[in-house]
Amino acid sequence: LPQHILDNLHRHGITTPTQIQERAIPAAMQGKDIQAESETGSGKTLAFLIPLFTKPLGRGVRALVMAPTRELAKQVCDEFAKFAPPGYSAVPVYGGVAIEPQIKKVKLAHAVIGTPGRILDLISRDALDLSNVDILVLDEADRMLDMGFIDDIERVIAKTPETRQTLLFSATLSQQIINLSRKYLKDPVRITVKPSFTKEHLQQVYYVTEDHKKASLLLHLMQEREARAKERGQQEKALVFCNTRANTASVASFLTKNGIRAFATSGAMTQSAREKVLKDYHEGRITVLVATDVAARGLHVEDVTTVYNFDVPSDTATYTHRIGRTARQGKEGLAVSIVSPRAFREFQRIEKENRSDLVREETPNFASVPFRHEHAAPRGGGRRFSHGRGARSERGAQRPRSTGSRREGRGQQSGQRTRTSRDGSRPRHPGRNRTSRQRQGRAPHKK
Repeated sequence: LPQHILDNLHRHGITTPTQIQERAIPAAMQGKDIQAESETGSGKTLAFLIPLFTKPLGRGVRALVMAPTRELAKQVCDEFAKFAPPGYSAVPVYGGVAIEPQIKKVKLAHAVIGTPGRILDLISRDALDLSNVDILVLDEADRMLDMGFIDDIERVIAKTPETRQTLLFSATLSQQIINLSRKYLKDPVRITVKPSFTKEHLQQVYYVTEDHKKASLLLHLMQEREARAKERGQQEKALVFCNTRANTASVASFLTKNGIRAFATSGAMTQSAREKVLKDYHEGRITVLVATDVAARGLHVEDVTTVYNFDVPSDTATYTHRIGRTARQGKEGLAVSIVSPRAFREFQRIEKENRSDLVREETPNFASVPFRHEHAAPRGGGRRFSHGRGARSERGAQRPRSTGSRREGRGQQSGQRTRTSRDGSRPRHPGRNRTSRQRQGRAPHKK
């Protein structure tokens, strides 16, 4: 590497490359296409950024990085700004914010880092010209395909020169990823980096309990682990995985109310908020992070002692990525799965495919602590907690359901609905089936 790049890396405490960096950087600097399978947190961002910094500057956008979310796009852009040599500039582009400032910035940038949809928006407005792109990066390609971006990705690629260099990074290599690679990569260097955790140092156990008892069991296990760590003068750091954002909020709230310093991470967090959470986690102000698989991909956390699967993952690959957050670099780690009877068959399939010794532990006696599910608040505000259908208002009365638009029941009060029969007339109701003339004792008009 050029000395000025090495000096910049050393200033940020980076002296030794990770596995993915050691294998990808030389190949990328030689101009080769790359298909890399590497987990989150392996250092893949610098694996594709450093080769960018060795290329000479030219007119227009020379590098394009596509990422699945705006959080990841901002994160990559922050890394770019931190390590880029003088004169190199990048701009993050993504939806959910005004496009006009981005239009102004892309005209001056050497690299554009963004989501496929917003990149297409800029192209359609003739604000982004990709005809000079030398290097194209597909970051977390598997996640982009999972989110349904395949058509957008292909439309963007079609706007780049065929002479470009393409670097594809993915946590998993599904058949869809392989097909994408065959279509757009030329004789790529294939790199697979094994998960950095070692199964020899990883203990995998599971407990079976009813759905409504899972939170109480999780609390009991965490309290025991924290007490033991405290006796040894150590800090317990845990990562809890849930399958839905609603569950992450519920579990984090439940743990916090019961004395565990937990925080629910979200893909909607700003970069500054994410950095503050990670700082609090590393410094011990937060001991438990609760996340979905999607949100966890943007978290680079070290020294995780225990991984909890509050919900059974959807497949074996997801299970492997979850438990791979602990037992890294030769350290001991524990993976705990809490399995309900209805999810047991699915978990058995994962156990069989994982080919590891998962030990079923006897469920201990534990106190039952009330747990309630937290739901997203309605857009106009409102209560965040609900106990199921027919949630009651603060006065205790059940809220009426909103019925229809203004077109229904014209002239009636909001919430009342006028029903009509097939011929367009109103239905006849007992006590209300007479005309006004009949109610006044007069004969009805003849038709």
